[in-house]
Amino acid sequence: MAIVHHHRKTVTSMADITLQSVAKDSTLLAAAFAVAKREFNSENILFYCATGDPKTVYEKFVSRDAPTQVNLPAPISDPMHDLAKDNKWEDPSWKKLLDDAKESIARLWNGDCKKRFINSKEFLATPAGKIAAAAALKSKVADATSAVLATHKAADAAVKAQQAGTAQTQEKAGAPAPAPKKADPRKAAKRLGITDPESLALLTKANDLSFKGDKTGALKLLTELTKKEELKLKADIILKQLQEAGF
Repeated sequence: MAIVHHHRKTVTSMADITLQSVAKDSTLLAAAFAVAKREFNSENILFYCATGDPKTVYEKFVSRDAPTQVNLPAPISDPMHDLAKDNKWEDPSWKKLLDDAKESIARLWNGDCKKRFINSKEFLATPAGKIAAAAALKSKVADATSAVLATHKAADAAVKAQQAGTAQTQEKAGAPAPAPKKADPRKAAKRLGITDPESLALLTKANDLSFKGDKTGALKLLTELTKKEELKLKADIILKQLQEAGF
């Protein structure tokens, strides 16, 4: 039984991770097979990549007595059982039947197996895995930055609304308007999951500058905060991988 060795095809996103694409990348295929062996379902990948005559493939993966039988629905497996029973190994319908069977296995793998694979240490160690992890990290940092800016924008709007309302009230009463209140940076930190004291200090200082009207200074500190949190996220990912590797 042979395994098809496809040319490498670059995988650029999580959406590209399917059994069809994995089979075309030798590094990803090796990683996926390692995970499959650990989960005791390597027969799916072996069958999908198998070449050879119909009799050999059928007897190893499809037959009810197959040593590495794959899970196929009856509408797909029954026609093959019928052909095998009559020893019709030269029947031209074998090609479509086996192709349909492999696509059925691919759909199965692209569900839960794929989800476990892209979270495995084997996948994260591949070039594609590193690119995917970096993209996910970049997205998370971007979301964090947007959340911080959105928090300050909402705080500014609230302060302005409060000032406007208070000014109208005081104007009617003839008394001076009270000083506006600053937004609470601890709420923003909690929303973003920031617990590091230095990061919280940066967020607090940025909040102070924003309150004073120094938007440029506040944005500069938020950029520094984003970089700091990005490094922390990278460290957390590396630590997780080391722990999974037994360190």
